[in-house]
Amino acid sequence: MNLELRHYRYFTALAEELHFGRAAERLGISQPALSQQFRWIEQEAGAPLLSRSKRRIALTEVGAVFYEEAMGVLRQVQHAGLATASASRGDLGSAAIGYVASAALSGLLPRLVYRFRRDHPAVRLAMREMDMPAQLDAVARGELDIGFIRPPLRSLPEGLAMFDIASEAVVVALHATHALARWPAAHAPTWRCCATRPLSVRIPSTAPASTPSRLPSVAMPASSRVWRPCRPRWPPSSAWWRLGLA
Repeated sequence: MNLELRHYRYFTALAEELHFGRAAERLGISQPALSQQFRWIEQEAGAPLLSRSKRRIALTEVGAVFYEEAMGVLRQVQHAGLATASASRGDLGSAAIGYVASAALSGLLPRLVYRFRRDHPAVRLAMREMDMPAQLDAVARGELDIGFIRPPLRSLPEGLAMFDIASEAVVVALHATHALARWPAAHAPTWRCCATRPLSVRIPSTAPASTPSRLPSVAMPASSRVWRPCRPRWPPSSAWWRLGLA
C-alpha cells in the first residue's frame, strides 16, 4: 500500500472516535478532507474498513486488523523517535571500555561504572582489561571508546586526548617489626630514605607484570637527583611495597 504516516494517523483517529466530525476535530483538519483521505485509504487497502449506516459507524473485520497494524506502525515510529533522542543524549547504545588492572583494584573504576550504569541503564558496557599500549592502539583504531590508564606516557597517538580523573597516594606497607615501621608518625619514612635502603620487593599475583621494571622510577623522590639501586638482602617476607601504579 502506498500510504504515508499521516494516513495511519487519520485512520486510527477515525477508528477510535467512530465519528468523522470528532475525528476531524481531533486531527485538526476539516471533515470533508478527512472523508477524502479515508476513501484513499480504503482504496489502497482494497477492502471496506468501516461499515456505515444512518445510526452508527463500526470497524469491519478488515478494518480491525488494519487498525492494529496501523497502531503498530505509529508505536514503532514513536519508539524510533524516543530511541534517537536517547542516543543523542548518550542514554542508549554501547560503550567499549579498556582498563589497567590497578584501576579496578583501586576502587575508582568500579565506582565510576556503578554510577554510569545507574544514570544510563540502557547503555551496554563492554569491559576489557588491557595494558596501556594495547589500550592506546585500540582507542586509536576505534575498538575502544575510552581507556583507563596510569601515566606517565612517553607519547600519545595522534587524535587521542588524555586527562586526569583522580590521583592516588603511593604507600609503603612494612612488617610491624621492620626498623622503618618503628619511626614516629610525625617522621614517617620518605621515598628518599626508602630508596637508599636495601629491601625485597614482593608483587601480588594480581599486579601487572610490568610493575617491577618501573620500581626505580617510582622509588626516586621528586626532590632527588640521583637514585642508587640496591640489591635485595632481606627475606621476601620482610617487606611488601604496595604501589598504587600500574
